[in-house]
Amino acid sequence: MFATLRLYLDSHQMALAGTLARLAKAPLASALTLSLIAVALALPAIALSVLHNTGALLPDHSSPARISVYLKPQTAAAEVRRLGEEIAATEGVAQVAVISAEESLRAFREQRDIGDMLALFESNPLPAVVEVTPDAQHDRAPGLNLLSARLHNLNGVDRAETNIAWLQRLDAIIALARTAVHLLAALFAAVVLLVIAAIIRSETESRRDEMEILALLGAGDAFIKRPFFYTALCYGLGGGLLAGLTTALATAIIDDHLRQLLSLYGSDFARDGMFWPRIVLYTTGAGAALCVAGAWLSLRKEKL
Repeated sequence: MFATLRLYLDSHQMALAGTLARLAKAPLASALTLSLIAVALALPAIALSVLHNTGALLPDHSSPARISVYLKPQTAAAEVRRLGEEIAATEGVAQVAVISAEESLRAFREQRDIGDMLALFESNPLPAVVEVTPDAQHDRAPGLNLLSARLHNLNGVDRAETNIAWLQRLDAIIALARTAVHLLAALFAAVVLLVIAAIIRSETESRRDEMEILALLGAGDAFIKRPFFYTALCYGLGGGLLAGLTTALATAIIDDHLRQLLSLYGSDFARDGMFWPRIVLYTTGAGAALCVAGAWLSLRKEKL
C-alpha cells in the first residue's frame, strides 16, 4: 500500500517538476500568459472592491424614515398651523413637527457660511416645513412613497421629500453597477477558460509524438494527461496570485482617496484587516479553478 502511494506521489512530483522546467524554458510566453490571466481576474476584482467600499459612504438603512413637507413660500402662520393639523390627520402619519419659516431662518443663521448668505436676502427665503414621521405600515417603500405623494398633493404644499429617496436611487445605481460587474467577471472568466483550453490544445498537438510513445509503453490516460493539468494549475495559481496582489495595490490607492472623501463628511473609513489575504485567496483560487477547468475542457475528448 505504501509502495503504491509512494509511486503515485512520485509520478505527481515528476509531472510537476517537468511542467515547471518547460515553463522556465519559455519565460516570455509564460509571463505573457500569466499577465493575461492576472488582468482578466484583477479587473472585475477591483471593480467589485470599489463597489463594496461605496457602502461606507451610505448612511444606516435602519435610520427612521421621515418625510419633509415643504409648504409654499410666504404661507401665513395660521395656514401653517392648519396644514400641520391636516397632515397629522392624514392616514399613515404617526407624528408631525411643524417648523415655521422663522425657526428655519434662525437655525440657518447659526451656521456661519449659510448665515452670511442669508443676509443678502431682503426677506426670509425659507419656507415652513412639516417634518412627518410615518407609522409602521408606511416607514419603508412603497408605502413611504405613496404617503409622500399623498402629502405632496395637499393644497398649500410645495413639495414633499423622503429622507431615503436619494438613498434608494443610489442603491438602484449600485445594484445596476454590481450586475454589470458580475457580467463582466463572467466574460473575463470565460476568456481565461478559453485561453487555457487553447494553450493546452496547442501543447497536446506539439507533444503528440511523446504522448503516443507513452501510450505504447503502457502509460494510462491519467499519467499522460497529468502534466497538462499541472501546466494549467501553475498558470492559474501564478496568474491568480498576481491578480490578487494587483487588486490589493489598486484598492490601497483607491482607499486613500476614499478616506480623504469621507474625512470631508466627518466619517472614518477602516479596512478589514483580513481584506488583503481574502482578495489574494479568492483570485488565486478562482484562477486555479478556471485554468484546471479549461484544461479539462481541452483534454476531455483527447484520444490516446
